Amino acid sequence: MRSRITLALRTVLLATLLAAGLTTAACSSDSGRTTTPSTATSTVTVTASQAAPPATTSPTEPPPSAAPTSREVDRTSADFARPGSTEGAFDFRSPSGAIFCTSTPQVMVCGTPGIRIPNIPADQLCGIYPEEASGASRFGFLSPSKPACATMIQGSIRRDSPVLGYGQRVSFALGNNTVRCSMSIDGVRCQRSDGPSMFVSKTRFARG
Repeated sequence: MRSRITLALRTVLLATLLAAGLTTAACSSDSGRTTTPSTATSTVTVTASQAAPPATTSPTEPPPSAAPTSREVDRTSADFARPGSTEGAFDFRSPSGAIFCTSTPQVMVCGTPGIRIPNIPADQLCGIYPEEASGASRFGFLSPSKPACATMIQGSIRRDSPVLGYGQRVSFALGNNTVRCSMSIDGVRCQRSDGPSMFVSKTRFARG
């Protein structure tokens, strides 16, 4: 009987010691474990409106003051005065040298030396030479009060006359009127202050 009690006590003690050992091991295991704290992260999204503006370059267009203009430039008649003239004559030519013009107080004429322009209507011929019908090389106001007309030879032409540039114009006295001549790349247009006008190029004559 005593031996059974002793065996029972030993069994209880062994169970108690075994339970204590397991608890200690568990605590030891928990104490050796390290805990890594969680780190909060955030994401920032940059939209197109938040992005830095692109670099800009200075414009290469010229300032408004340098822009081309269609306005004609006025020249003074003194720039075209014929040296030594006692009759108040003026001369000018086109930049190409194809048209030469002369103006006096009574006559204003432009010519195309070496070039005869054909097919001019009969009512626009001056009627000075019969050869005018086959082609003319002189054009202008042979009278301060008559329309421009076309002929062969009328007055002298100064070959070394100053140039009236493209986009320029000049005015001269013609009788009781004035005549203003404007030069363009197409030719020269001269108009009297009382209305009549003419256009001359190396290929065409027209009056208005």
